[in-house]
Amino acid sequence: MLDEIDLDWTYHPPTRRSGRAGVEDRLEALRQDLFKAALASIRPRRIIRVSTYVLAGPGSDAEATHHQLRQFATSSKWRPTSRFFTDHTDVSLLPAGTRPGFDQVCDHVGFRLLDGILTTSRQALPATTTVYEDYLRWLGRRQIFVAYAQPTFTEGVL
Repeated sequence: MLDEIDLDWTYHPPTRRSGRAGVEDRLEALRQDLFKAALASIRPRRIIRVSTYVLAGPGSDAEATHHQLRQFATSSKWRPTSRFFTDHTDVSLLPAGTRPGFDQVCDHVGFRLLDGILTTSRQALPATTTVYEDYLRWLGRRQIFVAYAQPTFTEGVL
């Protein structure tokens, strides 16, 4: 019966999704809503200030990633702040999931030194959904956004 349905028909039977995917979708929608709200709160013609944050894996070039993120920010007419923040995944002295660099960029939020945090992807941010959601809501209350940009620049800001 399903093969009789035209492909351009607008109804598609629901697909079963795992709970994790549903949570991540909800958090992505929250991040995008907070992104839009933060941008809307910035006075017209004021330059948007962003700091870059990179979670660097073994063998990755964090400086090059920061450079590309800063170029992306500039091309988006955002002003990268002079401070940028990095955490390394290969630091064996820190407890798993610890992100001191991300905590430092959040400290700058308290000083109103930036409007947003530009990073590479969701994977760069705290791993547990609960902690990630807490960070998003905390930043959102301060009208600070989180934006993702791929260092290759094949895609725009997400």
